[in-house]
Amino acid sequence: ACGTAFAAEHGVPILYPQRPHDADAEARAALDRLCGGDAARRASVARVMRRLRRNEPPPGWLRRALWWLERRVS
Repeated sequence: ACGTAFAAEHGVPILYPQRPHDADAEARAALDRLCGGDAARRASVARVMRRLRRNEPPPGWLRRALWWLERRVS
C-alpha cells in the first residue's frame, strides 16, 4: 500500500533497492565499451552485471542445462 513501483524480471518483482538512473547510464556506457553492437555478448554481460549487483550465486548444473535446452529449442 506504499504506492512504490518495483521493476520486474521474468514477472517477479525485484524488491531490493534500485540504483539511481545515472548508474544505469554508467552500465550502458560500460556495455558499449565492452560489447559494442554484439547483442548476444551485451545480454550475457548485462546478466552478469545484474547477478553481481544482487550478489547472486553462479547458476547450478540444472539451470545451465535448461538454458542449453532453451537455446536448442528456440
